[in-house]
Formats: sequence, C-alpha cells, structure tokens
Amino acid sequence: MDLIGSIHLAFAVLAMVSGLGVVLARKGTPQHRFVGRIYATGLIPVWLRRPAGGGWRELHARFMSWACVGLLAAAVSEIATRYLEFPFGATVAIASAFVILTGGVIIGRQIPITLNTPPVRGLRDP
Repeated sequence: MDLIGSIHLAFAVLAMVSGLGVVLARKGTPQHRFVGRIYATGLIPVWLRRPAGGGWRELHARFMSWACVGLLAAAVSEIATRYLEFPFGATVAIASAFVILTGGVIIGRQIPITLNTPPVRGLRDP
C-alpha cells in the first residue's frame, strides 16, 4: 500500500471506531463531545476533497443522504436476520447491496434537484 492509501486507511479506521464511540456515548457529555472531535478529525480527508460544484450545502446533502442509506441498510439487514430469521451472511449482503444501490440512484437524481431549490432564508453558501 502506498503512503496515500495508508493515510486514507488510518483516517477511515479512526472515523469508524470513533463514530461507534460517538453513537454509544451518552449524548451531550464531555466524553461524547471529545469522541465526536476525534470522529471529525477522521473525516478531514473527506473535507479536503470538495465535491464538484463545491459548497457546504452539497457536502452536507451528500453526507446526510449516505448516512440515511447506511442506517436503512443496517435496519433492513437487522430485521431480515433477527426477526424474519433469514440466514445471516447472504441476507446482509443482498439486503445491503439492494438498499445501497437504490439509495445511490435516488441520491444521484435528487441531490441536483435539491441543490437547485432556493435555500431557506439564512442558510446560504458564503
């Protein structure tokens, strides 16, 4: 692995591990805020790469959209394996792939429409 790949991997692991810590920590506590800052540090490489067209609205829209897709993929997998008792491995793979592909299509179509909608007063790009 080259240097850039190693740095990317290190930041990705930092974000994933600390992200779990943020979710598990009691909200609003000093521990939650501290781990949240570590999580934000793990996302620095993402912030350095501005999306085409730029702007915080697009970056925010993409982060929030993909976060929702990830949560939906986890929820579908959880329901299918725990409550419907389908076999774990194949069910998680198929359910996650379906939700992620569907989410990607929706995000790809919807974000340009959303970004062309006038922002709410007071929420403008600088």
